[in-house]
Amino acid sequence: MFPTISQAFKMMQASERVGSKVHLPATEEAKACMSSIGHLEPAQVFRLQTAVAEPMQLRAGTFISARWPVIEMRPLQFAQEIVVELENRGVQVKDVRLEGNAVAACMDPAKSCTDLELVFCLAEVERRDLYTSREVLLDCLCQYLPKSLVDRERHMIAAAYVQKMMITPPQIQRSDEAWASFTLPGVSNSKSLHCKFAQVLARPQQLDEYGVQIILTDDQLQCFVAAQESGSRIEASKLPDLAFECLVGTPRDAVDLLTPAGASRRKSRKPLNPLQRPNFALAEERAQPHANGYMGKMCELVNGCAQVMSCACLCKGASPSTSSSTTELQTQDVSSVEVDQQELDSHVIAAEERDVTESPL
Repeated sequence: MFPTISQAFKMMQASERVGSKVHLPATEEAKACMSSIGHLEPAQVFRLQTAVAEPMQLRAGTFISARWPVIEMRPLQFAQEIVVELENRGVQVKDVRLEGNAVAACMDPAKSCTDLELVFCLAEVERRDLYTSREVLLDCLCQYLPKSLVDRERHMIAAAYVQKMMITPPQIQRSDEAWASFTLPGVSNSKSLHCKFAQVLARPQQLDEYGVQIILTDDQLQCFVAAQESGSRIEASKLPDLAFECLVGTPRDAVDLLTPAGASRRKSRKPLNPLQRPNFALAEERAQPHANGYMGKMCELVNGCAQVMSCACLCKGASPSTSSSTTELQTQDVSSVEVDQQELDSHVIAAEERDVTESPL
């Protein structure tokens, strides 16, 4: 229950005396709306295990005259080896995350995982750690090569297996860009592996499968690797509680967008009411009270003046039969005009006095 206004005021007064902050209670629904962390359901965790358990075959290339073999690996085991090697070289890894196709296949059973995107979140210490990640990636690739090719230079191995390599240069001092990305293509019927080493990432523009990242801690990564080595499914009692972070929006928005249940809820929502045409009759009724105000009185005054002037004109236009009657009519005309003029002045003065007394100013 939320505190009343008087209770909140007393809490604020007490906090001012003590010098502490006031923490008002919040409901669980409000906390969920403010948080960007959600949790996967058990069925989604099992689908994720199926998506990442399949071995990958990286495509071989040719450089100069050397023939490079196809590399077969398990992606999460390869990620674990990269994390161990980075920590051995003094680069701190906060966690490993999955995004893109793995998130879409995990949320929606109708979608398949065609590529695997791994994100290694590094501590933002030095920019040269991004170049260290390139050396670590190539050294870990050498563990899957024959002994005759292990001693090859690293740039030759990169030319053979790395299709795309991008590193933000240290000269660009931007607070929202510090990452390195490497793409290892697979054979025609295998997934491609995308490895991203990120210190600072720019916020996505929209919520999609790349705006949601599944977080894998060291223990959870080890749990998946152990299940892959044994070739068995993770037991329900030992199923890890996987969390995902929404870089845009809230977990509820992500569930509504990426899951079939959320899509059905979006379709069942009532559409917005269309814009209605303006009701001119209602507008005239609302404007009717203004007719009794200042403008209405002015119209009455003008109409009265017009009636007085029309009467005067009629009196001037009359043609009597005798001179005496003509003289009487002229004197009556002059007197009537004077009376009409006095009446007009009295109307004007009375209208001005009413306006002054009734004016809101």
